[in-house]
Amino acid sequence: MNFGDWYANREPRYKEWRDRWRGRLNVENTLLYLIPAIIMAAAPVISQVN
Repeated sequence: MNFGDWYANREPRYKEWRDRWRGRLNVENTLLYLIPAIIMAAAPVISQVN
């Protein structure tokens, strides 16, 4: 049992909020990590083309 589950059992409002935001948060986190990764991967290719 991780901290998130323990806290959700302690605080029912947090469980509702977490379930409501889980899908949206996953999209935001994916973009947050994916965009810099794409830039870092493309940077050497772009620098060699120029």
